[in-house]
This record gives sequence, structure tokens and C-alpha cells, in this order.
Amino acid sequence: MEKNKTGKYFKYAIGEIVLVVIGILIALSINNWNEERKAKIKSYSYLQRLNEDLEIISVDVDNSIKGTENNLKNSILVKDALISGKIPIEKQPNFDTYLYQYHQFYITIKDANTYNEMLNAGELNLIENRWIRDAFSDLSSYRDFIIEVNRTYHEDAIQKINTFEKYIRYELKNPATDSSKTIP
Repeated sequence: MEKNKTGKYFKYAIGEIVLVVIGILIALSINNWNEERKAKIKSYSYLQRLNEDLEIISVDVDNSIKGTENNLKNSILVKDALISGKIPIEKQPNFDTYLYQYHQFYITIKDANTYNEMLNAGELNLIENRWIRDAFSDLSSYRDFIIEVNRTYHEDAIQKINTFEKYIRYELKNPATDSSKTIP
């Protein structure tokens, strides 16, 4: 090899290496941009689904509150009737229903399915807003708390049977649930 040709080959090889490196960097940039674009699309989809979950949860909570308010009114009627021994005439046709409802507890919170899916997939970071992530985490904790309250309330309801036994014969058909029946 001649000296002049070695220098040319060396320059050519360095030029090729630089072009390959630039090509790799451009390809990595395009790949990163594409991955970010896919993540944004997935994030937007998750946010839409989280919003749908919140709407379902909101309706469920509203219904729980209305049911609990109705249950409270009926429980007061049952308690007053049992203590006084008198049922208002207009309430007599529905008294059995009121009595049955005395042991029911209406508060429920639907599961945030999308949040749980994101949590299990390790994709919570797709929700860029920390407040939203924390709010769903809190909602999940509140749901667990409500489940515990329901369990405790059910155990308390079983203890209330003694109060009812003063006034009527009453038994739980299945003490492991809230299924109950009054016996005439």
C-alpha cells in the first residue's frame, strides 16, 4: 500500500464510522420519539378510562348515600315502633320491609379497575399528574376501609339480634351473610 492511499482509506473508514454513528443516533432519536408518542397515547387512554371509572364510582357512592339515608329513616321508624309497640297505620304495609332493612348497610365503592390494571402493570408513571395518581391511591385505600367497615357493621348487626328478640322472634338464616328473615 502506498502512503497516500492509506491516508485516504483511513479518512474513508473514519467517515464511514461517523456516518454509522450519526445513523444510529438518528434511529435512537426516532425510536425514543415513537416510544414517547405511544406512551402519550396510552396515557390518554388510561386517563379516559380512569374518568369512566370515576363516573361509575360516583354513581355508586351517590346510590349508597341515598340507600343509607333511607335505611336510617326506616331504622328509626322500626326502633320507635318496637319501643312504643305501635306502628303508624300508613307504615304498616311496609313494616316487614323496614324491619328487614334494619340490618342492611348500603355503603359500597366500586373497584377502580383501570387504576388496579395500571398498578399491576407498573404503569402508574403514565399519569404525569401526581395529584391524580395520589387521589386514585387514596380512593383504593378508602375502598379497603369501607370493606372493613362493612365487615365490622355486619358483625355488629349480628349482635343487635338481642335487641330484636325483646320484641319479636328473629333469626339469621345465614349468620355469615346479612341474609335475614323475620318469623311471625
